[in-house]
Order: sequence, then C-alpha cells, then structure tokens
Amino acid sequence: MTPTQKDALRAEIEAGQITVVVGTGTSIYATDRQPAASWTGLLRLGVQFCETWSKPKPHSEWLTKQLDQLNNPTLPNLLEVAVEIEKRLGAPDGGLFREFLKGTIGALTVQRREMLDGIAALVEAGAQIATTNYDGLIESVTNYPRYPGLIATRLKRLCGGEIKVFCTCTVTGMNPSL
Repeated sequence: MTPTQKDALRAEIEAGQITVVVGTGTSIYATDRQPAASWTGLLRLGVQFCETWSKPKPHSEWLTKQLDQLNNPTLPNLLEVAVEIEKRLGAPDGGLFREFLKGTIGALTVQRREMLDGIAALVEAGAQIATTNYDGLIESVTNYPRYPGLIATRLKRLCGGEIKVFCTCTVTGMNPSL
C-alpha cells in the first residue's frame, strides 16, 4: 500500500466511512482456540452438555448421529445439530439452554489481545465494526455496550457514525433508541 493509499484509507476511517467485518476467527484467535469460540466447537460442547444434563437423556443413536454430523461439518449438518441441541435444551428461553450458553460462550476469556487491540484502535480511529460473533470479546476490549435484537431495516441508520461495533445478533456502541 502506498503512502497515498494509506492516507486515503486513514481519512475514510476518520470520516466513519469504513466498516470492518470480523468473524469467528477473531474469537478463535483471541481465546487461543477455546472450543466454544468456533461454531463446531460450540456444537460439540452442546452435544456433551445434552448427554450430561438434558432430560430425558439422549439415546446413544442420537449422540452418534450428532457426532457423525459434526465430523462432516457441512452447513446442513451443522444446522441440524444446532436445532437438535436447541430442542433438547429448551431454546431460546429454557434454563438448560441459558446455562449452556453461560458456561460456553459466556465463559470465553481473552488470552491473546493483539487482534482485539487492533480492532479497538480501528474503532477509536472512527471505523465501525460488524460481526456475527455471539460472544462479548470485542466489546470487552472496545468498552462499547451491546444492543441486541436489531432488525435489518435499522441497519441503514447504523452507518451514520453513531455506532462503533454492530453485528447481526448484537449491536455495540449504538444509540438503542434508533
């Protein structure tokens, strides 16, 4: 990148015209590969949680099927395992489901800050951050609050500079009255 390109990029960031999209790789790196940071890892933990805590206990055939699907991680297979876990744990409001999320995604800890510090620097410089991550790792470093439940029609308003970090499941750094 030439100095002119860097200057142009810096100006666009400072003007709030840049949105950086980050995904699960950020969480995987920041947690030093904690299993719950990746979708397949989270689903494996979900199957284990169901085996231990769900009532009635899943049959061995159910467990084998879920693990087979996780060993062939196509999108349809991953979605099917996720739906099965949700059913067994009473998602979205069931106590077991909430306990599972609290003990997995909610227990992720930052082990490697470098990437998150870089994201925080981009936010401080004026960039917006979009993510589909369910964890709060980015928010824990940027110190911007999360706002859940945004709908697509409101996304246009998000790019006006009032937010710093947003994603499809939560929004961080935005005025919730929008």
